[in-house]
Amino acid sequence: MNEVNTEYAKYFLDDTLLAALDAARIGSAALLDGYKRGLENEAYDFAGQAATPEEASASVIADTLSEAFPDFPVIFKTTREPYPESAFRWHVEPLDGALNYLRRVAFFSVSIALMEKDARGDFNPLVAVVMAPALMEMFWSIKGQGVYRVQQVPGIGISEGQARVTDGQKLSHAAIRSDRAFGFGAAAREKNLRRARNAQRGAGTYVPEESVSLGMAYVAAGRAEGFFASDAHPLEVAAGLLLIREAGGEATDFAGRPYDWGPDIVLSNGRLHAKLLETLGDGIRVD
Repeated sequence: MNEVNTEYAKYFLDDTLLAALDAARIGSAALLDGYKRGLENEAYDFAGQAATPEEASASVIADTLSEAFPDFPVIFKTTREPYPESAFRWHVEPLDGALNYLRRVAFFSVSIALMEKDARGDFNPLVAVVMAPALMEMFWSIKGQGVYRVQQVPGIGISEGQARVTDGQKLSHAAIRSDRAFGFGAAAREKNLRRARNAQRGAGTYVPEESVSLGMAYVAAGRAEGFFASDAHPLEVAAGLLLIREAGGEATDFAGRPYDWGPDIVLSNGRLHAKLLETLGDGIRVD
């Protein structure tokens, strides 16, 4: 944010974080309404409704962010390119983990990132919020200010504090998570299934899941040492990428190049990144 002074930038980022937190909370409430109805009736589905829970979440998030910052476009997967011109824009995933949500599994999230255009014309995250409404947990970050988390723990109360990646260096002791989507076509599916089998054999624990942003947040919070995904959408990755960077982790593609908004991403605590990349390839390294 070279064009604004430091004091203004602080208030600007604080205000955008508050807007993102508010939008995530309201969007999460829309998701929880449908989630509760699904839990109460296992046969319940959303066919024929005026708006699905994902659409309802997207609508209230867009309204909240646009009211707070009317000049910043709000971008969803359904937004048609080219996107509106602006130095800042919001990247939003109103329901990350839709299959989990439909199956009444609590591991789903709302993901919001404020993106800033750099001198090359690329957009990078300045503010990030990932909220897991059914798990009563939230992660957030402002660039340069670290990562924070808060969780309502039943029977215990509020757990909160700053988050960091782990110091783990042994892949054989590490927890590795991944996106459960294995791509389209026989070749892509076989390649990604091989990566999953390699992770299962090489890591201490391997967990495939549905929510990309929440899986990334778990690495940032020290719940796992690594995460990988194929065919991840940039909007799913935007908020989690800032969390990982601010928590001291590393993000690349499968070839080890710095992550650059492509479909494949590998992230870790940084200390075992090379070992994780090697393991996800054709060979297995046991440390």
